[in-house]
Amino acid sequence: MSRIRNIEIRNFRCIREFSWWPSPGINCLVGPGDVGKSSILDAIDLCLGARRTIQFTDADFFNLDVGTPVSITITIGELDDSLKNMEAYGNFLRSCNTETRIIEDEPEKDCETVLTLRLTVAGDLEPVWSLVSDRAAAQSQTRNLNWTDRLRLSPTRIAARSCRSRASISPNPNIQTRKAVEPHRSSKCIKATTRAAFQYLPPG
Repeated sequence: MSRIRNIEIRNFRCIREFSWWPSPGINCLVGPGDVGKSSILDAIDLCLGARRTIQFTDADFFNLDVGTPVSITITIGELDDSLKNMEAYGNFLRSCNTETRIIEDEPEKDCETVLTLRLTVAGDLEPVWSLVSDRAAAQSQTRNLNWTDRLRLSPTRIAARSCRSRASISPNPNIQTRKAVEPHRSSKCIKATTRAAFQYLPPG
């Protein structure tokens, strides 16, 4: 069961710069509206989702600054054997120490083997997904996850349909995301408090 170890977001919507090391299990984002909780979940979905392309607009850039690329970088741990395949991902395999919160570019003893995936969107609004590795870059190697692995890591987004919290689990999700909106005293959901949670779930 793969897990998100680290998330880094830059220049995406209302987020200028954000770095987070999620805790094991369910992680909750709690706060008032329009502070970026949904944008964080959207960033996870956009980076890890099984899509061949996405339509971006100027509004997806922080302060509409299309001169500074959007960058969403997610490091994945607890990889299964296919994701640790040296023939497929050799130079892109890295190591992560969750206690020190250090990611090294080469696999290290007593550290977890991880992969880091990055979504970049420049001024041409074209999304580019790539695995991150200084070793591979030094050898002019670039690649993305293969499509089968992207499908297995793809998140399933489960959102509120109304002002009540509703969550259901699809038959074979990799990530569950839930967004619950608490109604305002005025009976309308304007300026409501929003809560969001996500959890990696095992396939099958």
